[in-house]
Amino acid sequence: MKRILIFILLFASCITLTYSQNIHIKVKGKVSCGKNSIANVAVTDGINIVKTNAKGEYSLQTTSAQKYVYYSLPSGYQWYSEMGVPQFYKKIDSQKSVQNIDFELIEDKVDRSRYSFVVLGDPQIFEYDELPSFQAIIDDLKEYVTSDFTHMFSLGDNIFEKFELFEPYKKIMSQIGLPFTAVIGNHDMDYNERSDDNSDETFSNTFGPSHHSFNIGNIHYVVLKDVFYTGYSYRYIGYISEKQLSWLEKDLENVEKGSTVVVAVHIPTKNEKGDENIVKNAPALYKILEGYNTHIIAGHTHTQYNNIISENIFEHTHSAACGAWWQGEIGLDGTPLGYNIYQVDGDSLSWYFKGAGKPINEQFRIYEQGDTILINVFNYDPKWKVEAFAAGQELKVERISAIDPMAYTLYGPGNKLKHSWTGVGENYHLFRTTRESGQAISIIVTDRFGRRFTNQVR
Repeated sequence: MKRILIFILLFASCITLTYSQNIHIKVKGKVSCGKNSIANVAVTDGINIVKTNAKGEYSLQTTSAQKYVYYSLPSGYQWYSEMGVPQFYKKIDSQKSVQNIDFELIEDKVDRSRYSFVVLGDPQIFEYDELPSFQAIIDDLKEYVTSDFTHMFSLGDNIFEKFELFEPYKKIMSQIGLPFTAVIGNHDMDYNERSDDNSDETFSNTFGPSHHSFNIGNIHYVVLKDVFYTGYSYRYIGYISEKQLSWLEKDLENVEKGSTVVVAVHIPTKNEKGDENIVKNAPALYKILEGYNTHIIAGHTHTQYNNIISENIFEHTHSAACGAWWQGEIGLDGTPLGYNIYQVDGDSLSWYFKGAGKPINEQFRIYEQGDTILINVFNYDPKWKVEAFAAGQELKVERISAIDPMAYTLYGPGNKLKHSWTGVGENYHLFRTTRESGQAISIIVTDRFGRRFTNQVR
């Protein structure tokens, strides 16, 4: 009986030791701008959220399981940045039960009721010799960015599993002169852990916590990690953890209903093909976003498409900056290598695609196949209009699902590509019309904001 009792006591002590490794920590500090304290700033450990008082002070109860404490940038201020990366976070010392962490912000003296920001899909740099190609994209962007631009997003797969490329990637991105938010993608994750919990460790050490929020002008921005490592080999699914969903509910308690919210993720929540390459628990996210005018911005698919999820949720899936993994001048759906520009006016957004090295009015491409004309409208959504005219008469134009001819030529079967697994599939922003033999036709494409783009086939 004594032996049993000793064993139980030893076992209990082991349990106590195991749990004691996860110690309770009190973090306190102040958020300020120069000599001025900043009140009502949301501060979080990724689970709990508190707000600073009138003196700019906060006190947060956390545990050693949480790696960072960070703030949600309030409107009217800017981050300090290092190589373009916003420094909105600091590490928690897991060995100190009480610690002080202060944050210093920069006053933004510019009216941000109107501004622009950049969205870049999947750079996915695999080798050092791909950096010049990425540099060319950024050089084009540098020429285009003006003083009204505030920030940019890189929507995941920033590199292609080689973490040593994070530094040259940052160096190139920093040339733009804008702070940039990197979203974590499936190729940015640690795959040597037994579960998802630490799959963002290298990424977060480089860019900060993989879920967070910030405010610029009247827009609230949220960044989420929707790539979930299943703990086996290179296996992941599109999934948003309960930890993040609960945190998002708390985060949005500080955002007035009816406000505009931009949610940045890697894997889109909806795919026009209806396949499984989406976020599995997307309805839970949609539920939390009820009552907000929401734009979800995503990458991952290396194709450009838009989905209207509901009356209040519009999802934009962005083509990859690398196209087909830097193997050609277009992506898998025929969209040129490039980026997207979003313009903010109050709490409203407008947007357009910009092909690198191409004029802004190049929003579609025409293919002649005898008397059949194919039109690839890169950033199409249901409020766009595609028209064709010949000899003063309007021709019938139908939207079709098909493979972009140029993409098939570059990446279809028989091509000796660097990545042998590259393939092309049908896209849903192709249109078809038919002319009489040799007839000249005019194509007019009008986007949802009334901007008209034209071209002719003779």
